[in-house]
Amino acid sequence: MAYVDLTQFFPLTFLMHLVRVIIIFNVVHQVLEDKYNTFVTFLSMVVSGMVFSYIFLPIANEKNEIIILLVYYLVLFAVLFFVTNASLFARVISMIFSLVTYTLSSLASSLALSMFGINISNAFNYKVPTIIYISTLLFTFSFSFIFVILIKVINSKSKSGFKYGLKYTLFLIFPFTHIFSALQLMNIYRVTEESSDRAAFFKSSKTDYLMIALSLICLIIDFSIIFFIDSFEKTEEKNIENEKALLKSALDYEQIQMFNEEKREFIKIKHDLNNIITTAQGFIEIGKPDKALEIFKSTNNSLAGISGFSVCSNDTINTVLYIKQKEANKFGIKFEAEIDETYPLSISDFDLARLLGNVIDNAINASKKVEGEKIIKLNLSVSPSGLDISVKNRFNKKAEKSKKRDINHGNGLLIVKEISAFYQGTYNVIKDEDIWCVEISIPNVKNAITA
Repeated sequence: MAYVDLTQFFPLTFLMHLVRVIIIFNVVHQVLEDKYNTFVTFLSMVVSGMVFSYIFLPIANEKNEIIILLVYYLVLFAVLFFVTNASLFARVISMIFSLVTYTLSSLASSLALSMFGINISNAFNYKVPTIIYISTLLFTFSFSFIFVILIKVINSKSKSGFKYGLKYTLFLIFPFTHIFSALQLMNIYRVTEESSDRAAFFKSSKTDYLMIALSLICLIIDFSIIFFIDSFEKTEEKNIENEKALLKSALDYEQIQMFNEEKREFIKIKHDLNNIITTAQGFIEIGKPDKALEIFKSTNNSLAGISGFSVCSNDTINTVLYIKQKEANKFGIKFEAEIDETYPLSISDFDLARLLGNVIDNAINASKKVEGEKIIKLNLSVSPSGLDISVKNRFNKKAEKSKKRDINHGNGLLIVKEISAFYQGTYNVIKDEDIWCVEISIPNVKNAITA
């Protein structure tokens, strides 16, 4: 088994066609969304590609090679209509990317062979040494991951967003490093070719089997990483959805509590309203209108209940402020909020709740360590141009300098920064003596990125 006849599909030539279709799948999977799941997309493309290769390999030659390759990509392109959700343009782009990836990866493999002075004749007429065949497959497949990495990076920067985080891109660097294993195999071939023991070396089946086994292990690892990353990303996506559901449930519960509290406050005032009006009328009749005004002001505050924060049409803002007001009150912190709303918000409720919640939490944590007056002032403005948030609070400068950092310190503000950046907004911190001010500005346009 020292040589591989590429005109025969079995026993080893099928690996070349398998690697090609996996490269195509890997690129397509990064660009398009699965209609069913990753496995269905993978199986559909691999089966279609391998069956096509098996049927047309016996009739392939130099004259019809390009035509067969074109039909091959058209067949896989047709499969995409059944297993992916995307526009025609996106499917076309994905196939072009996959063709470019495979072509350039194969070209890089040929250049690597040339670097070692190895010249392989036309595959349709000559057999290829097993070690070169395997090393070429490994190099081509490993090198293709650099294009997958580029696609992920480009998509992560696009305004339309990307279905998963960029952090998993780092895992794709590992398959790319296997090109060095392929280069080592090529170097072994070059060295032994110049050796007097070359014939004995390549006639040894044990050598072939060892090289094949090691290379296949690398290929299997690289292939597995595609699915591992996909699994990690889907798990994270599911966790985010669960987090959104939990947050929505918490907000719904707090909204009910808020409405019940307003209702109780209104019932109390309604019960005493006749007495209040009569008393105020009496003060006016005896010439003490200031007393009557004081009663009416107190009545207005009671009627407002918690509606001092429920002054906008956004239930998420109202509820988050209601929750944080109760939390601030537990620590003796005065919480003042002023809302100016003239336009509906484009930011998602999930991100809005996280943004407001974390920035206020940071203010509460800082205010708890302050001696004397503890007060948080929040100004929130919603206009056609954007969402502007300003939160001011006092902080203990000595505690800020001497406090021990824990693993959770700063996570809240990090989330605030990430959300601001995600919506292409700005985040600034201003310190003046013992006053800490956080200013956030996020564009509020109809085509804003949504979570």
